[in-house]
Amino acid sequence: MENLVDIGLNLTYFLLGVSILAAVVMPLINAIGDPKSILKFAGAIVVLAVVFGISYSVAGNEVLATYTKAGVGATGSQVVGGMLNMTYVLTFVAVVGMVYTEFHKIIK
Repeated sequence: MENLVDIGLNLTYFLLGVSILAAVVMPLINAIGDPKSILKFAGAIVVLAVVFGISYSVAGNEVLATYTKAGVGATGSQVVGGMLNMTYVLTFVAVVGMVYTEFHKIIK
């Protein structure tokens, strides 16, 4: 069973790497034809970095006994908390954007 979990985790890491590479490389390839699009791409990266910075600073760094067993320290706990907070914020923004878009379509 553990081998299956290891295979699943390694596959997940591989696919995550491929998706990150595609998310970074594809806009750069498309930017060759439109250099102004690099500013939009850089702006999106800056916004994500700011959201993560705020989420990281708000996250707690408490370490429970189960965290210690897994080898997670205070910094790791805070990074995970920051990522979770960032996920919550971005999900909220996406839902609000979808609701706004639908109401805007109805009003028009």
